[in-house]
Amino acid sequence: MPSSSPSPLTWHPLHGLTSAKVVRPFQPLEGQVSKAVAKTFRNLYPGDLVYLFESTSEDGSIDSDLWGRGYVVSQPVPSDFSAASTNLASLPKSRTAVIVVPFSCLAEFEEMQVPDETETAAQNILDQSAFDDGALLDDIAYDNTSSQPSKPSRPSVPLDSLSLASTSSSLAHEITLQMKNLAVVMFALYAQNDIEFFKKLVDIFKELDDLRINMSHGLLTKWEDQVARKNIVMLFNRIAKLLASSGGKINRGARKTTRDVSGSDSILARDEMTGELFDIESADPARVAQNQLLGALSPNYPLMRNAISFVPEKNHKFEAPAASNILIDFKEVSGSSAIVPKGYDGMTAFMYLRNAKKRLTQAFSVTINPDQAVFLDNLSAALFTNIPASEVDSGKIYLVAILTERIKLSVQKSTSEQTLKSIRKGICAGVADVSRVFSRKKSHLASGEAHRFVVKLFSSFLVGHQKQPQDISQLYPGMNQKIAMSIAMANSGWGELVDRIISGSDKGVAVNPRAEKLILSIKELREEVAAEDAPPSPTTPSSGDPFSPSSSLDAAEFAPLRRVSTNSSSAGSATSALASINTISFNPLASPPELIYLRVAKFGDLGIKFSERTFLTVELRSSSSRIRFAGGANEATKASWQFLSLAPAESLNEVVQISGISRPTNSDSDYLFFDVFANGSLLGRGKYLLRSQNRVFDTGLFLKKGQSVDIVGSQGNQGIGALEFDLKYVGGVYNVDDAAEGVLRWRDHQDSGYQILPGAPPAPHGAPPAPPIASASGSGVSGSSSAAASSTLASSASDLSSLLSRFRRSDTATLAKFFPQLLYNLINIFDHAISTGNSGLKASSFEAIVHMLDVTIARHRDYVTLFDQFIAQYGHSLPAVGEILLSRLTAHFSAFNTTWNSTGRALCRVSILLLRIADACIRHRAEFVTQGYRFVEAITAFLSSTKESLVSDQLLIFEVLELYLDILRHSFQISELATFAVAWANATGLRGLASFEDPGSNALANRRRTREHRVLISKLMFVRRLLAGFIVSQGSQTSRELVLVAAFKVSFRVLNSSIIDIECSRLALGVLLAICEACKKGYETAHPISTPLHLTLVRSLPLLATLFNRYYAYCSNNGLLKPKRVYTQLFPNVCPFTEYTMDSIVSDESFAEILIEYSVIVAFVTEIAWKCKEDVTRYLASPSNYEAAMANYAPLNEFLGPPGIALTSTEDLKDFVKALRAQVAAQHYPGDRWLSLRAMMVHAVEKGVEIVEPMMEKLADEVVVSTPLSGTPRPGTPSSGATSSFIQAAVPVTDFDPQLWTNYISALLRSATCKPASLEHLAGIPRKGCLKLTQDIRTPAAETLSTLWDLLGNTAPPEDVQRFQITHFGGHQRELVINGDHTFLSLLFLLGMQRNPKCKEVGTSIFWSIIAGEMSASENLFSLEQKCVTALYNMFEKATGYIPEAPEIKEFVNGLREALRKLDTEDVAQPAVAQFTDTIASYLDTLAGLQSIPEGEEFDDDRTFYRIKISGYLLDVDRPELFQSFVADMYNANLTKENFVQAALSLQLLADTYEWNPSVYLPECNSPSFPRQTEFRRKADLYKLIAQQLTKGSKLEQAVEVFQELLDAYQRSNFDLEGLSFCHGQLSHLYSALQSVDRLDSTFFKISFIGYGFPETIRGKQFVYEGLPYEHITSINHRLIRLYPGSRVITSDDEAAKLLIETPFGRYLHIKAVTPKKTVFQAALSFMAQQYVENRSLNTFVSTRRLPGSSSITSLWTEEATYVTYMTFPTLMNRSEIQQATVLKLSPVKNAIKSLIKQQEELASIETLIHQNLRDNVSVASLASTSMFGNLSRILAGTVDSPVNGGMGQYRVFFDKQREEENAKANYEEIAEYENDSRDLKACFSSVVSLLCRLLKLHGLIVPENLRSQHEAMLELFGSNFQREITDLQLDVATPLDYNILMDSLTSRNIRSRRRHVAGTVSPSSASSLHRRPARETQSIANSSGLANSTTISDDTNFDARATSVIYSTGDERSSFTGAATESFYSRAPSKRTILNYR
Repeated sequence: MPSSSPSPLTWHPLHGLTSAKVVRPFQPLEGQVSKAVAKTFRNLYPGDLVYLFESTSEDGSIDSDLWGRGYVVSQPVPSDFSAASTNLASLPKSRTAVIVVPFSCLAEFEEMQVPDETETAAQNILDQSAFDDGALLDDIAYDNTSSQPSKPSRPSVPLDSLSLASTSSSLAHEITLQMKNLAVVMFALYAQNDIEFFKKLVDIFKELDDLRINMSHGLLTKWEDQVARKNIVMLFNRIAKLLASSGGKINRGARKTTRDVSGSDSILARDEMTGELFDIESADPARVAQNQLLGALSPNYPLMRNAISFVPEKNHKFEAPAASNILIDFKEVSGSSAIVPKGYDGMTAFMYLRNAKKRLTQAFSVTINPDQAVFLDNLSAALFTNIPASEVDSGKIYLVAILTERIKLSVQKSTSEQTLKSIRKGICAGVADVSRVFSRKKSHLASGEAHRFVVKLFSSFLVGHQKQPQDISQLYPGMNQKIAMSIAMANSGWGELVDRIISGSDKGVAVNPRAEKLILSIKELREEVAAEDAPPSPTTPSSGDPFSPSSSLDAAEFAPLRRVSTNSSSAGSATSALASINTISFNPLASPPELIYLRVAKFGDLGIKFSERTFLTVELRSSSSRIRFAGGANEATKASWQFLSLAPAESLNEVVQISGISRPTNSDSDYLFFDVFANGSLLGRGKYLLRSQNRVFDTGLFLKKGQSVDIVGSQGNQGIGALEFDLKYVGGVYNVDDAAEGVLRWRDHQDSGYQILPGAPPAPHGAPPAPPIASASGSGVSGSSSAAASSTLASSASDLSSLLSRFRRSDTATLAKFFPQLLYNLINIFDHAISTGNSGLKASSFEAIVHMLDVTIARHRDYVTLFDQFIAQYGHSLPAVGEILLSRLTAHFSAFNTTWNSTGRALCRVSILLLRIADACIRHRAEFVTQGYRFVEAITAFLSSTKESLVSDQLLIFEVLELYLDILRHSFQISELATFAVAWANATGLRGLASFEDPGSNALANRRRTREHRVLISKLMFVRRLLAGFIVSQGSQTSRELVLVAAFKVSFRVLNSSIIDIECSRLALGVLLAICEACKKGYETAHPISTPLHLTLVRSLPLLATLFNRYYAYCSNNGLLKPKRVYTQLFPNVCPFTEYTMDSIVSDESFAEILIEYSVIVAFVTEIAWKCKEDVTRYLASPSNYEAAMANYAPLNEFLGPPGIALTSTEDLKDFVKALRAQVAAQHYPGDRWLSLRAMMVHAVEKGVEIVEPMMEKLADEVVVSTPLSGTPRPGTPSSGATSSFIQAAVPVTDFDPQLWTNYISALLRSATCKPASLEHLAGIPRKGCLKLTQDIRTPAAETLSTLWDLLGNTAPPEDVQRFQITHFGGHQRELVINGDHTFLSLLFLLGMQRNPKCKEVGTSIFWSIIAGEMSASENLFSLEQKCVTALYNMFEKATGYIPEAPEIKEFVNGLREALRKLDTEDVAQPAVAQFTDTIASYLDTLAGLQSIPEGEEFDDDRTFYRIKISGYLLDVDRPELFQSFVADMYNANLTKENFVQAALSLQLLADTYEWNPSVYLPECNSPSFPRQTEFRRKADLYKLIAQQLTKGSKLEQAVEVFQELLDAYQRSNFDLEGLSFCHGQLSHLYSALQSVDRLDSTFFKISFIGYGFPETIRGKQFVYEGLPYEHITSINHRLIRLYPGSRVITSDDEAAKLLIETPFGRYLHIKAVTPKKTVFQAALSFMAQQYVENRSLNTFVSTRRLPGSSSITSLWTEEATYVTYMTFPTLMNRSEIQQATVLKLSPVKNAIKSLIKQQEELASIETLIHQNLRDNVSVASLASTSMFGNLSRILAGTVDSPVNGGMGQYRVFFDKQREEENAKANYEEIAEYENDSRDLKACFSSVVSLLCRLLKLHGLIVPENLRSQHEAMLELFGSNFQREITDLQLDVATPLDYNILMDSLTSRNIRSRRRHVAGTVSPSSASSLHRRPARETQSIANSSGLANSTTISDDTNFDARATSVIYSTGDERSSFTGAATESFYSRAPSKRTILNYR
């Protein structure tokens, strides 16, 4: 390190700002350094950043031997985190300062480009006041003054250096910055020992680090990068939530008490796809608000949720739902046992999907041979395809896994019967709920990703047999059905094991150790995302089967899954890589397979009894070899199928798949044979007719009661029982409905089966073939053997009508299988009826068409694809009947008032389908258009009907209106369609508005009301879809405006209705949002729509403001702003609104979605107004020029008023400004945490304020001219055309409205001073997010305020201009300040303390104008000072956001003092203004000091100090109510903590503000609660409450003082007898309590605060602290180090004294224990009385330390320090500053005197107590049993026995005459002085011996006989050890004490004269006993030895308040008090606690 000082060097600017990193530590401040060095240097550590701008090199080079100067950004060091352990809100931050640094400790130099000051709005964020430690004021720092004009100005601090990420920085940079901030929090949490929270953040930190590395190095694919960005956003949000909830510890509804000034707890809205913060220039306000809401409340947004659309979806009911397909890959079966049964021959696993009631899919089978391990990695996966959407939506989907095994049987050879070689047994089964895999489900798992599932497996066991109850609802009424089933379900064995597992029953369920769990992965494959998500793969073929060998599995994921082969009958499929598993039910996406599913349920009615171990086996075979059996779709078929072997009473429920039924055969019938085996031997057979000719005997599957077949013995003569089963045929060859077959063959008289109609073109390629109808011979060719079939071959119209009538009763399965063909033939029948003119057949065929569409498509959404197949297959070959179909459709709707039946209701469900058919088969377009008009009219009339029975049908029509438009678009112009849409929208008016459910009505009435409500909701949804449709985007301007005006009207009518309907209002706001979106698209593309539309939106601002205010009041009054746990989407597009539950780590939030939506609309409209301000300006300047363009919007004038005026009155202005204030205040959502939303609204408010500015200017000109207040009125008013803004409205001239102006300027000030605008207080990432949304709004806001403020003031006369150097002041300015509320001034102060040059300039200028106006008006600043002090108090105490810091306050005060220089020093106002400025500066300094105190209870004393100091200012400006409020808060806080003494002292502060005045009345007080009463009574009640709290705190001495003063007040003021009685009674109780009080004495410490590191309030001062009882010094050491982190404790008194003189840098604490100074009592006081005297005025403390070098009593030197504090203890803050300190050095002889005096006091106290007990007639025997006697024995034994502790004999060395000279020299005394000391010591020694003699006699009087020997031993020791003194004092030791003589001496027989007590002492001649003289001698000795700081009371004077003589002396001053003549002995302490003591 260079050793030379940089001070004399010359500094040269570098070529540019150069950044560097500190790589070596540079610590110049270690040890003692001067102040100049401390200002110039800083300790630097590796990792700190340095930005150099100067060096000592002339050429600007970097050399290690040179010095540089620049900015340093120091990172927090570990010692900084000690304070963070109390509060995470005040974590250590990076510090920036200007320093001098050697280049030798720097590295990585990099020259930076210095941005221009105008390049970014953030350059004004920081200035010199932002730096710490005042380094910029150093004389070495760069000089920016005019004295060096040649030097360039110093470059600004780079934004990144202060954690202000530039607006163009990347997301990776934000991750780095977030990780830095997170590291600080983690370190603090670790220091705080919050390990749980710490671990949570560590996990997030690791995730962020992984994402940062992947993104920084480009390691992610496009899709992975998108997922990573979503993950980053989710983690950022989670960090903020955890910080806001203290790691998730906040309970529901709780609130974090600390303010988050930095915004670290805030949520920022980000783009859900890119993760970037929103920018105001490109951001959509609705999207910002939506992402803000979801990011703050949703747990995994945006990772688990896609972007939310604000446009309601079209009716997708008639769109084929996307197929659900899941891919299941089986991993492993695991168990804890590898034991297999004897004969084990392999294992088979079956998997299928089912719901809670039935099975949905085929089974997928996996076979494991005996020699294979139970791992499934090498086996095929299963693709379950085309799972019906209705099943997914209706309930849970379960994956069922069943494990079976094959067991070989050891059967003996026998020829008499057949036997089985092996059997199948069930091992276990398991169920997994896989519903969340499907993306259609709410809270689904990530689609396209594999998810691991573990299926727990269970076995079944059967104990006994119980039948299952039939009716569970009767057994368990009201209980959940699933729970009731689990309770009531009986154990029926294996067959119902899966049902029992699903229901949660434990009956017959057990764990099989062979197989305990199945591990698999499941992935959903979605077909609709294939095109956009498919990764590029050059190997993927362009056509063909995606699962061909050339295709990869990844490519197959994204291929259309409906083309997967469904052929599962081949043997080779069992080993394919991927098995396709279909559903059991009809699948419209694939050709129907010819399969039969058979389920064997159980045995029934067994006629024989079996042994307990018997097992039954069923084997199934067929009479035809073509029929095959299989258990799974991918399993090879077999000629027979063996079911699982079970017990006779056990259910089976196994399903087998039968194929081959459709193959050609010559047989007319097929049979199924059921062979039943018992223990492997054939028991009997059953036979069932499966098929007869073209009919398969289908019983249905999964029925409660199926088919049964009798089992007959093998000999055919024995009935064994019945086997229950059911089966279902799913093919299309057999079981065709007769009526349906008739429709298919209605014109076919041939035997060759079905063929296409003559003249019709062939079906397109790929269309499903015509259905083959099974013949009697089974050849697949139809014949005429069926009588029913032949009856359908009709040629007459009557036969067709009858056929169609029967057709409407056909089953849905047949209609679905042959839907395209049937519908095609029905339309042809309809055409045939038209051509033949048969109206009956025409009606029948139309009704048949409607019926088929209704029951097949409208009621089964899964079959919608059939209609699409029909259109694709037959759309171009349909007969031209479109006009007739539309006519029939119109006729039905037109007749709704007369005939409305089931066909009409069905038409409402299928009208869109009919319209599509009609549009596909039009003959004449003109005729179709004509019918279209009639159709639209009919629909309009139908919707207009108010018949209650039609509401449900009207709702169906509303759902498809936009679909009508899509179809009619082929035949009509867009302008016509716009007319249709508007007519439909206007048809229902406001029908259904506020049609809420009535709690008093029945359910039916409420359902009707709900349906009515749905009408308006459906209408609003339709309008929103309409605005997003093609009419607005592609139509002409006229058609667009027609729709837009209709949308405006319906939304305004709903919002402006007299009854508020929240649901409909939110949908109406969604309509306005759609209008704004359309307008935004218009002006962004220069579309003609923009001009008239955005002008209309700007005109709607006043209405929107009024509506917002109204809805805000409604939400506040109806509890909509209460904290809640659920939320809904903003601008919801479904109704009822979907509610979501908040993240569990988020506490309950208070917000109203509808108010946020209003805010978004306001933001949108202000943005539009600002971007199109030129058009708005021209329009409002000349509305007539736009009359033609705005003609279509004229109907809106009923809501918006006349054209051309946006704000028509002052009331409109008030509403508008009120709404703006509410937006920036953000009380309708968590504005402090939802920063992005608030920042966006602040920007909107700032633009809204500018919109109103010209009107306010005009208003100001008019009111100033009309009502001048002071000064010279302005000579002229500028014309309205001179204003620079774009809205110029004619506001009528009115009187000055202070409320309007206050609200307006307050809105402006709030927008400039709120949290998102004051960027410098925010952390890096929140600062960037707010900067991008707000830009620099403070500068324009300050300019606007400056202009308006001048307009409000009067023009100053020339003399005032010269005096104050200001042109405008007074006028309405003073009215706003003096008569306005304090919030206004608080906001002005905040503006002046912004780190923005313009704000500081304007703020200082405004305050100077206020001062000038006040001085001109009143020549007194007291009123202004009162307002300012109160405003500042409110600003600091009630702030919810940031608070100005010390540098900002300093800059503001400097600005005021600079303005003060404008006044001449001789000006009469100069002293008052200077005093005002000093007061404000001092007050601000105190407020800032209070805010600098960290959170935590340990800092309460420091907070109390500042609060008391603040209270003094409040009292000075006559604001006692604020002071009283503060005292009440402090009182309640102390009571809560049970600090009763501090609570009493708090009230003492309040009581001192009142006088003993009985004539002044005070108002009622709430805290503490007092009624309206006189000032005297209020103070008296306070005194009583104070005494009560002091008594609770065991401070009885102070309670006595309080009642003494209250007693004196009663005597002096009103002699209130009741009050006097109360005081005397309380004093009596207190005196009694003082005799028996039991309490622990506190420990006291003397503490010195040394060093510049401490605040000025305690720096260099010494205090006495009251610690805890028996607290050790190490305890208070730890407490103070925690309180003042980084402090160094010094133990040497000499070092502390030295440092107090030379104040060092840093923090040094000197702590030592002190004790209260004891008083010396000559009077006979009890111990309790002594305590009272000592504790009543406790302000003197002593500390004695033994000086080094002492080895014996003759060399013992001590130093005694005495400290006197300003206040007596107890104190409010448990501390008092030391007022006086004296140190006295005591010689060995004086220490001996002091020691003997102390011993004498102890002995005299014991004697007095014994005498007092004897006077009280306590018997001697009783005394012997008390602790007092034990005490006496112990003390005598220790004193009399000289070997103990050296004994008293060691003091005789000082009496030795031969050693006087030696001793005097050792004590550094003259011989004469030493002789006096020796004489005094001897007198003390003699006094102690006399006391010992008397006490020994008392001991002999009291001692019991059993201890008499010990007493004799003590007498002997006393005689031997003190023989010389006994002889000199002539003490009689041998004679025992006579009890009667003693009692005689203790009884006084004389009445003493009062003259004997005048001097406060007793004359020696009046002493009645020998022992009094030594006491007086002892007192005189103490006086002469300098030890007389004590109180002396005559020992024979009783401690009685009636006559007490006391000498009280302090130092050299003595005063005598006599109870009867002067102040009472119980007078108050000399230093009284008042508010002035604390000032």
